Amino acid sequence: MKRLLFFLTVVTLVSCGRSFEKRTAKYAEVGEMSDNRAAVLDINEGVGRWGYVDGTGRLAIECRYADARRFELGDISTPWDGS
Repeated sequence: MKRLLFFLTVVTLVSCGRSFEKRTAKYAEVGEMSDNRAAVLDINEGVGRWGYVDGTGRLAIECRYADARRFELGDISTPWDGS
C-alpha cells in the first residue's frame, strides 16, 4: 500500500511539475509531500498559519493551524490551536 501511495504521489508531482511549484510559490514554506499532502506556511499580517496542499498544489486544508506535521497513512497529528 505504501508503494502504491508513493507511486501515485510521484506520478502526480511529475505530471503537475511546474503547476505545483507555481501554486505553492506564494507560501513562505512548503513541507515534504506525504500521503499526497504537504504542509504549507502562509504568513498574513505577520502571523504564520499552517495548512495543507494536495499533490497538485491546491489548498486541501485551510491555513489556520499554529503548527503542522506530516500525514501518515491518511491521518494527521496537528495540534489544535483553540480557534
